[in-house]
Amino acid sequence: MLVGYSLFFVTPLGVEATQQVVEGFSFYVFLFPLYVPAPLSVGVFFTLIWVVFWVCLILSWIGPRLSFPEAVKLSFSAPLRQTARNYLFIFPLLASMLFTAEVAVKRLQETHGISTGALPFTNPFLLYFSASHAAIIEELEFRLIPIGIVVAVIVFLEGKRKISEMNFRDILKLFTLAFLYPDEAKRKARMVNVEEDGWLRGLTKAEWTIVLASSIGFGLAHILAGSGWGPGKFTLAFMAGLAFSWVYLAYGITASILLHWFHNYYLVTYWLGVNYSSYVFQTFTLASGLTIFLLGIGGWITLAAYTAMRLIKERFRASRGTLDLQF
Repeated sequence: MLVGYSLFFVTPLGVEATQQVVEGFSFYVFLFPLYVPAPLSVGVFFTLIWVVFWVCLILSWIGPRLSFPEAVKLSFSAPLRQTARNYLFIFPLLASMLFTAEVAVKRLQETHGISTGALPFTNPFLLYFSASHAAIIEELEFRLIPIGIVVAVIVFLEGKRKISEMNFRDILKLFTLAFLYPDEAKRKARMVNVEEDGWLRGLTKAEWTIVLASSIGFGLAHILAGSGWGPGKFTLAFMAGLAFSWVYLAYGITASILLHWFHNYYLVTYWLGVNYSSYVFQTFTLASGLTIFLLGIGGWITLAAYTAMRLIKERFRASRGTLDLQF
């Protein structure tokens, strides 16, 4: 966080970018474009975005269910499901697994002639600013608004008994919570939720449907915008959209913003440091990249082994039950 901000305001190209003026910003509510006039310099705008990232990091550190320090202590004795209640603790693993999967799919596509494309730029720091801005705006467009509305509706339809016992103030809090932290709203309404029912069973059919629709829209938006992305970007954006949507439903809007931040701020910071600052960044970039790939590959191997063990246990129980019935 500090390195990225310093690069933006210290390097010549970064200083040049900060002096440009942004007249406002636009985003989509479903298919309807909205424009918010806000004449600010890029430097001021970037600072506001940077503050939002810090707020997300701090809230994830505190955690509504478990703080990061508590998760670290539990990691020595408790299973991953317990420590994963704090998003910041599980965040590096999820981000690394997603990134390694994207790299593998990208390589596979490109070997078959499916181009990913790239965004053109004159000043890399304006691209940095745009990517950081997108990490917030796109989460509002594709996660908070469409998925949040669906969650709010199902909470009020399926949790009618619990809601009937609430006063207006508590109902308003629940409605707000459905957008900011969907899983907690579902838990309060006594519905199936990720914390109590697991990472797959904790989502309703309506949620899976809107996640799929939102992710498809997220993929299409990248290639239809005419910004330079090729057809291969659809697959990568779709995969990222699924991950962003899932962490949003499980951990809240701050979690999806941070996972988007990892792609659009964290990784780009190292790229900027290597190409437009000091060669010292090469060491940090290599170390970071190696850590991401080791953690990502290790995560996928662990997940595959865990899934295989679960399937073996279930088949063993089923076969044992059949034998008991025969006797």
